[in-house]
Amino acid sequence: MCTIDFGDFKKGKLFADSGVKLALIAAAMFSIYFTFLRVFADVYGWFWPNYISFMTFPLALIVYKKIFSSKEIISIPTNKKVLGATFLSALLLRSGDIALNSGISKGFASIITPIAGASPTLFLALSSIIFSDPVSNQQKFGIGVTLIGILLLSFFSF
Repeated sequence: MCTIDFGDFKKGKLFADSGVKLALIAAAMFSIYFTFLRVFADVYGWFWPNYISFMTFPLALIVYKKIFSSKEIISIPTNKKVLGATFLSALLLRSGDIALNSGISKGFASIITPIAGASPTLFLALSSIIFSDPVSNQQKFGIGVTLIGILLLSFFSF
């Protein structure tokens, strides 16, 4: 909801931004993951089902190119700063994933999951602070609603 430009939405151009297209594909793949792949977590633990889901990334690219008839060329970046940032991002994301699943397996799901669900909000807030990225009123509203939701989930989940 923070990504959708309501001006484009009113004009009937919901998919004008490729970020919205990718977010819809990600939402569909997450729903498939949490519906079907989490069943295997009871048998095999959380590690393998989690990494099977990451191997579906090429599938997401194929779906994106087929559904939206994208002519974009996908290439591997060669800039060392970009590669370093990508490695750091992957390391931090996987570390967070391990911490999340470890906390859930120890019985702290009601505390950990609302905080983990706030990661996009945290990303938006930190990017606005660190990179001086302007935040729209719509995004500020989204941050506020998310933080209120996290607080309410934390209070009423016990």
